[in-house]
Amino acid sequence: FPIYEIGCESEPVPKVDQIKSKAQELFQRGDYAKAVAEYKRVLEVEPGNASIYNFIGDAYIKLNNIAEAISNYQEAMKYYSADSLYNNAVAICRKILRYRKDDADLYKTLGELYIHQDLINEAITNLLEYAERKMKEGRQDLAFPVYKQIVDLNPQNLNIRAKLAEMYLAEKRMAEAINEFALLAQAYRDQGRQIEAEALEARVRSMRGEPAAP
Repeated sequence: FPIYEIGCESEPVPKVDQIKSKAQELFQRGDYAKAVAEYKRVLEVEPGNASIYNFIGDAYIKLNNIAEAISNYQEAMKYYSADSLYNNAVAICRKILRYRKDDADLYKTLGELYIHQDLINEAITNLLEYAERKMKEGRQDLAFPVYKQIVDLNPQNLNIRAKLAEMYLAEKRMAEAINEFALLAQAYRDQGRQIEAEALEARVRSMRGEPAAP
């Protein structure tokens, strides 16, 4: 039976699938503004539909309205992530990066999405991009936790651990610096790099105010 709106009994309300089909047809014909209007009608019925936000974003790109496109892509990414559809969320995040490649936060978001997929190397690459950009901006407060996150993701990445330790030292965060240098020294020992380990251990003792080893 057709569904009627109250007060408009002569006009049946189209089913959502019909609205979607109409929107797709409008998009394919190049009538992007009308396609957006139809897709927004779908969202009134399915407010968390990530794919519809994605379609709206695509339509706004065609209309050269980048700000609205990105706004809708961000909604798509949010709902895909909420549904654990991380492949889709990654694809949307990479779409946004085409237009906002200087947005450091997107690299952090992308890194976290890759963590959900257990793609650790990809996660580290993007988290490192974020952290280095934040360092250039003078936002060490935002960079430090991400460098620590990278070290936790891959404890064998000794170059990053060494960099983190030196950064803590430069910021006079002595307790954290000492901890990272001590962990680095132990990692060197585990790898048979005794000379480097002993040099770091001596440095840690000095930082602690302890006497040199006999």
